[in-house]
Amino acid sequence: MKTLHCTLLAVAGVAIGYVSEAGTRRCVLPAEGLPEGETIASAWKGGNDSFPCYTSVAEAVRNSESGDVIVLAPGTHNVTETIGVDKENLQIKNASWSNLYTPVTRESVVLNGNGSVPIMMVSMKSVRISDLTFANGYTNAVDGASAICSPNSKSDLVVSNCVFRGNNSAGSCVKVNASARMKIMDCVFSNNVQMATTGKSLGVALNITSGDTWAESNYGTIWNCSFKDNTATATQVQGGVVNVSKGRVKMEDCSFVSNTVSQTGTSALHGHTVCVGASATIANCTFTGAIPANDAHYAYGTALNLQGENCVVSNCTFDAIEENRSNKSKYGMIYTKGSNSTFIDCKVISNTIYSAAIIFAENAGDMVVRNCLFANNARENANARIITLSGTAVPSDKGVTVENCTFADNTDAIAPLQFQDIGYSNYLINSVFTTDAILNAELTTASILASNCCFTALQTIGGLSFNNKCIAVARGNHKFVDAANGDYHLEMRSPLREKGMMLDWMTTDAKDLDGNPRVVSRFSVPLVEDPFAMPDIGCYECMIRVPAFVIIVR
Repeated sequence: MKTLHCTLLAVAGVAIGYVSEAGTRRCVLPAEGLPEGETIASAWKGGNDSFPCYTSVAEAVRNSESGDVIVLAPGTHNVTETIGVDKENLQIKNASWSNLYTPVTRESVVLNGNGSVPIMMVSMKSVRISDLTFANGYTNAVDGASAICSPNSKSDLVVSNCVFRGNNSAGSCVKVNASARMKIMDCVFSNNVQMATTGKSLGVALNITSGDTWAESNYGTIWNCSFKDNTATATQVQGGVVNVSKGRVKMEDCSFVSNTVSQTGTSALHGHTVCVGASATIANCTFTGAIPANDAHYAYGTALNLQGENCVVSNCTFDAIEENRSNKSKYGMIYTKGSNSTFIDCKVISNTIYSAAIIFAENAGDMVVRNCLFANNARENANARIITLSGTAVPSDKGVTVENCTFADNTDAIAPLQFQDIGYSNYLINSVFTTDAILNAELTTASILASNCCFTALQTIGGLSFNNKCIAVARGNHKFVDAANGDYHLEMRSPLREKGMMLDWMTTDAKDLDGNPRVVSRFSVPLVEDPFAMPDIGCYECMIRVPAFVIIVR
């Protein structure tokens, strides 16, 4: 039988809480009881005076049974002992159904650890936690968590619409030893602190661990979460803000803003912001803010560290990231190690990089970069590039394929491409390069074929060759809408219009970086209506119609 356990607090003289569930309903009364003149029946929708009542969240959980619902009333619930969730299929949520108090939001119900205890330990599966604020939790355990720790290897914990703020830990804020059904959704992580004086920092906000790599078809989900102003300091860092050690993950609609991660030791740093040890799908996410200098001997991925194969990064924005100078090496703002990685519909704009490259691929063949904008990026490192491929241990003879990308107004010294120690084939297709620097090929064994691309000049450098459809356009003559202000859409009379080549993925449903049809004619007739339409060069398809003539017959 499902049971409702309710925790009521007197907040401004009001006691509330209700959830529509079958079975006996239960509540937790505050020590001072209900407001004068109120009964449980009057304070709760559907309530009756037989509700079992408790005086703390921990007590309500201890007295619960599998399938129960624990409902917390508005106010601050001071947590003096860690809440041990040891029943399956529990729901723990706020009381957003009240006769006496509306509205109830996730900020209205606070679980406060008062800087002294970890707030919650979830040891059973199928637990659902929602609409709460976790604040001021604390643990000095490197493998623990200050807000929620779920060590069960079969956990399919779901946490939704929660706020995590001001928690302090030697480990993480939330740690889940997860199965593929784990979900963290609609949550805010802000101003949490991690200070790991020993061991390794694994996600100041979120650390997802797993004994085994999840099955090919299974993913954990991190959706619509905000990570801002979190701080971590450790002798070694892996996934400074979010770490997923082995499991496959889908991260969508998340933002990472001004998080500070500092590594004091000289070991390699893997993922200042996010590190994923297996395959990842990262979509519609934004990364921005300063990356502080640190003493890491090597830093692999200041924004993303992707160590698995078949990773997909789509519709993401990397904007105004500032990698501060240090005397150490940084291998990529985005570092990828597995083969078959895809970067599609991304904007990489106005960043200041000290890394070796914006995208650094090590032993990672068959990489595709499509419909992306790389614009107005500057460098502090004399060796910085946009895309660097390094290594020889790749599963095929293909390196990177760059399709319909715009490389515009980056600092001249940032060559878009660099190849190290590789001897396989690379392809540039339908892409525009507005600066003179194109390629820094350390070895001529790298073969690069450019097809239907636009350069400032058609000059052979290293292993670079051109097909007969490549064009040369001098700086300032590309006819972008407003390049001075970062608008690289094409004007109607741009020389890049309809100069691209058709590719297999350019179906009638294919989109450009804006989500407009990828292929339209010079008269802005889409491919579905004009089978002879050709794509434009660059990440944007021009949607401006040629002015029509109107003939009036009198």
